[in-house]
Amino acid sequence: MIADKNSSHNIREEFLSCNLILLNIIYICQINLSIIITIFDNCIPVNKIS
Repeated sequence: MIADKNSSHNIREEFLSCNLILLNIIYICQINLSIIITIFDNCIPVNKIS
């Protein structure tokens, strides 16, 4: 019983850490996308003027 509880607890911890890593990756990707969008927004008016 104790061993089973420990193994399931470890699996839950690994699952949570994987979810946190995925959330961090998504968050970083969103930041990069927003930076790219702002760069394009800054470049497009210059291209339109020239």
